[in-house]
Amino acid sequence: MSMDYDQVCSKGKEEAEQRLIDHFEQFGGDVWNIRSGCMGCKTNANNIPLKTCSKCKTALFCGKECQKKAWNMHKYECMVMATMQEMSLAMPDPAKVHDIVRTSLETLTWTLEPKEVTDNSLLAVAKSIGLQGPMLPGWFTKLNFVHSIQHDQILSYYQHPASQTVYVKAIVVLYALLRDEECWTRDTDSFPRSSYTFATTIPKTAKARDVALAQFLKLQGPLLLFTAWLQDPQPPSIQSVPFEKRLIHGLMDSLLQIEEIRTTVDKFMDEREKQT
Repeated sequence: MSMDYDQVCSKGKEEAEQRLIDHFEQFGGDVWNIRSGCMGCKTNANNIPLKTCSKCKTALFCGKECQKKAWNMHKYECMVMATMQEMSLAMPDPAKVHDIVRTSLETLTWTLEPKEVTDNSLLAVAKSIGLQGPMLPGWFTKLNFVHSIQHDQILSYYQHPASQTVYVKAIVVLYALLRDEECWTRDTDSFPRSSYTFATTIPKTAKARDVALAQFLKLQGPLLLFTAWLQDPQPPSIQSVPFEKRLIHGLMDSLLQIEEIRTTVDKFMDEREKQT
């Protein structure tokens, strides 16, 4: 029996709580966060002077060797925090905000004109919401985000591994601009409820939110993210799942629960049901 969206979120919350319980049972009450000490060797911040990452201005390291050692673990959260800080700055020029939103959506395959989709899994997503391919609206995503394994080789759910950071960054930029006060407390298993958020001073709402949201809604951004989310709506909650995939699911969940965005998706689905 398939679960609806609220059941999926509830299940994710229960799994997150269980992981926290498991952590306490294994390590006691000492929960590590990005400001606890060196991310490379775990030297406590109270023991020796540590250097701060120049990009995210949050993570701590003993020096270059520890920074290099921890980079694979730190690179995504570094990009997240740096992007959040950058998008939190005042953006007085609406045209600039419009361009940032549009470019991010275009990175995620948004187009002004209808597009041809030939991927069978994406066509199945289209069918599930009452759309028939191969020609689909420009807001329908052409990215297959599903993680697949073939011949013992892990294939990126993006079209090319080198593009991985590009797609993650586009989603982070949208979240950084569109987040509202509720995003920080709504879900206990979704981004940004991660250890590093408690160690930063990122504003809860971006200064350019109103302008960015208007442009995002105008370009049917909610439907693009919705069709991406529908490919694999069960949020990954196990550590064996690549961090970038868990990050994307957390971002998608948080974005799709923003009131204005969810209302747009609900209205779209109501109209599809009337047509069928």
